[in-house]
Amino acid sequence: MENLAAVDLNLLVVLDALLAERSVTRAGARVGLSQPAVSNALARLRALVGDPLLVRAGSAMEPTPRALELAGPVRHALATLGRALSTAPRFDPATSQHTFRVAATDEAQLTLVPPLAARLAAAAPGVDLSLARATSRVEDGLRTGRHDLYVGSWLDIPASLNHHLLRHEPFACVARKGHPALTGGLTLGAFAAAAHVLVTPAERPGSAVDAALADQGVDRRVALRTPHLSVAARVVARTDLLAILPRRVAETLAGELPIDVFTPPLDAPAVPVHLVWHPRAHDHAPQRWLRQQLMDTAAAEDDAAW
Repeated sequence: MENLAAVDLNLLVVLDALLAERSVTRAGARVGLSQPAVSNALARLRALVGDPLLVRAGSAMEPTPRALELAGPVRHALATLGRALSTAPRFDPATSQHTFRVAATDEAQLTLVPPLAARLAAAAPGVDLSLARATSRVEDGLRTGRHDLYVGSWLDIPASLNHHLLRHEPFACVARKGHPALTGGLTLGAFAAAAHVLVTPAERPGSAVDAALADQGVDRRVALRTPHLSVAARVVARTDLLAILPRRVAETLAGELPIDVFTPPLDAPAVPVHLVWHPRAHDHAPQRWLRQQLMDTAAAEDDAAW
């Protein structure tokens, strides 16, 4: 049969009943159809298979050899389909070998992924996590299934996607230890006078920090642009440049590099960090479980910060 999509699965239900009952009347009672409806279905089945399937033998109907060949596969196919439709999918993290594909920003990978990985290692040792850098094509990745989830800042989330706010991330300023211009603390004047590293995913001018500076009539010089938070911090550690980073990132990297963390001398808004997924996967048991792990991880990190 070349076109399986053209097969009405209800015909297979009728065929299974006919082969079991050997009677149009009893088959109809079994599947809840009238005798004419079963006769019509049998006629369609005969045309579909090119075989009479059941023939009259006295008061009974006897299956043809072709019908007997079909009996087992049809019964098995209907049983398999019935189980698939009636049984809710289960996900056991302790035994699962599932691989999750997550697109995440630098901030999320540096601050959320390490505690998430520790949580997964304890609760789901066979589960794998494949991370991808967040790009402008993340919406397409969620739509096509290339990404299961997105984690990070996303200011204009499309209405076609589901999302959950994990937290708001404030900014911090980082400078190398012993920075000569900051011996008296980080003032707005010292901040504006210094050259800066700008973390940006694209070659575009400005940022939320520049907008906040503009509100105070202050400008700054951006001497280096990079899409990587860790690169910015390492440049700062070896120069007199300053950088504005998400506070958790700044505090994490300050434990690894000779940098100090300051509260910025300006009113820069905190950045919302979201968990985003396609509605298609909303009730998918494995993804529902991973979303909860991310929510719990973010909540635990917030509690630890306080």
